[in-house]
Amino acid sequence: MATEDPELAHGRRLFQQHCASCHAVEPERIVVGPSLAGIAVLAENRIDGLDAEAYLAQAILNPEVYLVEGFPNLMPTNFDRRLRPGELDALLAYLLTLEK
Repeated sequence: MATEDPELAHGRRLFQQHCASCHAVEPERIVVGPSLAGIAVLAENRIDGLDAEAYLAQAILNPEVYLVEGFPNLMPTNFDRRLRPGELDALLAYLLTLEK
């Protein structure tokens, strides 16, 4: 059995800690915010000129910039202070595995 990459495992834990109370990873399941199922693919094409990683980083650090239509602006705006160095990278690595 292959072991999960430590960065991805850390990113998964960070997602559970900071994101899962509002975002599901199952398609069409809405908790509070939009489902993040397939976010790696969706983020790639969301904003011209931004790749998936850049879009997701911006959406986490400055969520008011890219609001998803139909959802309230409830995303915390302090992740730059809540995440320690390297944690954003781990969280992004995990989110970029959510292709389906």
